[in-house]
Amino acid sequence: AAHGFEVTAPAHGLDTAFRATIGSGPVTVAIACEYDALPGLGHACGHNLIAAAGVGAALGLAPYADELGLTVRVIGTPAEERGAGKALLLDAGAFDGVDAAMMVHPCPFEVADFRSFALGTLDVTYTGRAAHPSLNPHEGRNAADALTVAQVALGLLRQQLPPQWRVHGITTAAGTAPNAIPDRATATYEIRALAAEDLRELRQRVEDCFRAGALATGCEVTLERPEPDYLDFRGDPELIRLWTVNARELGRAEPVERPPFACTDMGNVSH
Repeated sequence: AAHGFEVTAPAHGLDTAFRATIGSGPVTVAIACEYDALPGLGHACGHNLIAAAGVGAALGLAPYADELGLTVRVIGTPAEERGAGKALLLDAGAFDGVDAAMMVHPCPFEVADFRSFALGTLDVTYTGRAAHPSLNPHEGRNAADALTVAQVALGLLRQQLPPQWRVHGITTAAGTAPNAIPDRATATYEIRALAAEDLRELRQRVEDCFRAGALATGCEVTLERPEPDYLDFRGDPELIRLWTVNARELGRAEPVERPPFACTDMGNVSH
């Protein structure tokens, strides 16, 4: 606000989002200031740099916004690691009327034409029947076994998946004591594919593996999507060209071509 921006916080229905606008030109440029962290790891993906770099770019552009015919919109975008914050902001209208949107992400090498996987998240809960493993094991329905069956099925499924499809996850609960058959087991899994269209097929095949675990053990399974899917990133060719030209003039390292290696909810904005 001290630099002339009109600031709104919180914004667009998210308590940790903000919006700052300057200029009144007919072309609206959005700069995404992303911030988040990983539990137990902190700023493992450079989120301590992304928002600062975005604010710096906005402050540098602000004095020239009207001269260039621009409206500069800075959008604080939380919940990138989990929660798909940009997807929620997109649905809430944060990017309405935007002609070009951009952000920067730290990387050990220079990339102009960034490509990402589409990503989906799946929360799995098995419900069985508790029993004593020695006294009455025949009366139990082992929820941890259901998850084990599913994980074996996923391991076998990977052989038949295309090379650029990914399935990975963690077990978050599978019993509390060795002398009690677990009546509850939970896991969180992520699936990745080159395009959002492929993600739908992959999700169906992965969910069938978890259903197989329930069927084999007599348990019940609940499959939930805790957040919107992250879509694959599709950069604008002209913006990529302009970035590359200007980066070269400033003496930055030559961009390298890399296959998709990450996921981002900025992909939803690019669609």
